[in-house]
Amino acid sequence: MVITKDLSRLGRNYVQSGFYIETYFPENQIRFVAILDNIDTAYDNSNNDIAPFKSILNEMYAKDTSKKINSVLKSKRDLGQYLGTPPYGYKRDSENKYHLVVDEEAANVVKLIYEKYLSGFGTMQIADFLTKSKIPIPSDYAKKKRGQRSLTYGFWQQSTVRFILSNEIYTGTIVQGKRKKVSFKSKKFINLPEEDWIRVPNMHEAIISIQDFERVGKIIQATKGSRVVRKDYLFKGLLRCYDCKGYIGIRSADKYGNIYGRCQRYGRFGKFDICSPHNFNYQVFEEQMINLLKDICMEYTNQVKLEEIAKQTKSKQAQEFDRKKQIEDLNKAIENETKKLDLMYDDRLNRNNFSRRVYEKCY
Repeated sequence: MVITKDLSRLGRNYVQSGFYIETYFPENQIRFVAILDNIDTAYDNSNNDIAPFKSILNEMYAKDTSKKINSVLKSKRDLGQYLGTPPYGYKRDSENKYHLVVDEEAANVVKLIYEKYLSGFGTMQIADFLTKSKIPIPSDYAKKKRGQRSLTYGFWQQSTVRFILSNEIYTGTIVQGKRKKVSFKSKKFINLPEEDWIRVPNMHEAIISIQDFERVGKIIQATKGSRVVRKDYLFKGLLRCYDCKGYIGIRSADKYGNIYGRCQRYGRFGKFDICSPHNFNYQVFEEQMINLLKDICMEYTNQVKLEEIAKQTKSKQAQEFDRKKQIEDLNKAIENETKKLDLMYDDRLNRNNFSRRVYEKCY
């Protein structure tokens, strides 16, 4: 039995609500009651018949509310009010939660990243330098600011450094509305073209000058796509290290034509004693895996084997049916015995009452 305050508490999506009320609940013998809407599927009444229309109205209400909320959020973005989590290097203004102020400790790290990149350091070199200097990564730094003690500093990634180098917010410009939901019913987001982004300059104190940010952008654009993938391997991106759970990278062929796989986390952070190489010959591995997959396919396309599997499945279903029947029979037996006990109790109680009345009359 499912009880809700009203129909909207079950859901405001009329398709899903209708599926549960019209299909799922009846098939599974579940009684549904919506108290304020006087809906009870155990009885045949007119309120049950108009439930689909109420579900549509509930969805329309949710859609209208979503439009109003999106309108308010868009107006805030147009005014340059920051709605997200403060990025690394900034914190919320204590007097205005929509305004950002500089977090000096983190801002110095941001400045250092830009200085090193403009002086010729690569993103991997900068990440290694920050890791060796035991500078907390942004997530650990945020924990520290929230009062959570952390003994680790984490390993800086190239992607983190690249994100900081390409984030326009460090110039004092608020950039929002980069993506939107597919619809109010879905949790999926889609990316919007850059011309549709909401960009409001000079909304907070800048950490990086516009000139330095533009210089960094030109360097990133010039080096973008410089790495060319010469060959794509069959199991690329599907292999994980058993020890550290990082991805297994597949290296290019050596001078002898051999191709080897290796733990990428070791390749990236091996100098910090992370994991071990786990080198293996990728060509031998791929051949063995293909043969294994072929054997599996042959096994499941064998008619005799398929018939055995079907028989086992039917046997299991028959056993399951027998177990359910046994349970039903036992439940009925328990119910009958309980009824007998109740009758015996009532009969004994009535006899005692009759004997007491006779005794009272005699004495």
